Amino acid sequence: MGMGIKLDGKEEIPEEEYRRIFKDMFVNLGLPAEKVDEFEFLDLW
Repeated sequence: MGMGIKLDGKEEIPEEEYRRIFKDMFVNLGLPAEKVDEFEFLDLW
């Protein structure tokens, strides 16, 4: 499964930062944060 973040223009978010954001979201949903490491993040911009 691929996951990505769509941004306007040439704005970029470092991979470490969006992985941390997704891990926080997983924890808030009651899911294990380490599962985020199994995802492939796609460049959508």
